[in-house]
Amino acid sequence: MVDFPIWHPFNNDWWTFTTLFFLILFLVRISELTLRLKWWSSQTNRKIVHIIVGLL
Repeated sequence: MVDFPIWHPFNNDWWTFTTLFFLILFLVRISELTLRLKWWSSQTNRKIVHIIVGLL
């Protein structure tokens, strides 16, 4: 039988929540930067963000 959560990076749940929250905000900021610099199309950018957030 598997005990959940499998990955628990911190002893305190609030630290885990805060870390993941700021990682998502950082990802959104990087996404905005790539859109402004026109490195990727908006559709590609959206798909990449959704995949990465889904993996978190």
